Amino acid sequence: MKISPSIMAADMLNLEKDLIRAQEAGADSFHVDIMDGNYVPNITFGVSMVETINKFKNVNVPMDVHLMVERPEDYIEPLAKAGAHGISVHLEGNPHIHRLLTAIKSYGVQAGVAINPGTPLIMVEPLLDVVDYVAVMSVNPGFCGQKFIKNSLDKIARLIQIRAKKEHYFEILVDGGIDEVTGSLVKAAGADTAVSGAFVFNGDLEKNLAILKGV
Repeated sequence: MKISPSIMAADMLNLEKDLIRAQEAGADSFHVDIMDGNYVPNITFGVSMVETINKFKNVNVPMDVHLMVERPEDYIEPLAKAGAHGISVHLEGNPHIHRLLTAIKSYGVQAGVAINPGTPLIMVEPLLDVVDYVAVMSVNPGFCGQKFIKNSLDKIARLIQIRAKKEHYFEILVDGGIDEVTGSLVKAAGADTAVSGAFVFNGDLEKNLAILKGV
């Protein structure tokens, strides 16, 4: 299972240093949460954060961007130009989700669909031939350090079944409340990537990442 540390939990005053340390400790990508304070009740980063990280000479792992904004269509082209490797948009509240995903892919960027804990998988099944990954939210989006919601494990298992029966392939990313215990659970369920913020960056970064890489 790949590990994608969420930069929302990093030390912003020492961001480059933290990302280099995480990269050297085995981070497979970095997860960038963009929130506008409207779609979710928090404000984090914008496109400029992706541009900044892309300028760090010694940081060279991919960046996946999770959009929690009211108008995701306004962010796609700027994020692609800024160097995003993947962009995920929420199914909820986006009536033209297929159009958004197609737009992301048109820039040569991996397209992901994110689903909240209360959203049934049947809603995302029509999109599985378009997406490169499904981001299963294991917390309600908006804040770092929340408690893992266990019904996400059932969603992972169901996605594994769907993927096995379909001709198309998509990866499964799990986002929220990931630590040494829940990381082991989502890996056992079949997740391809786990996003972890607070657990990675709070305390001994190298040790914590090693724990997640070894679950």
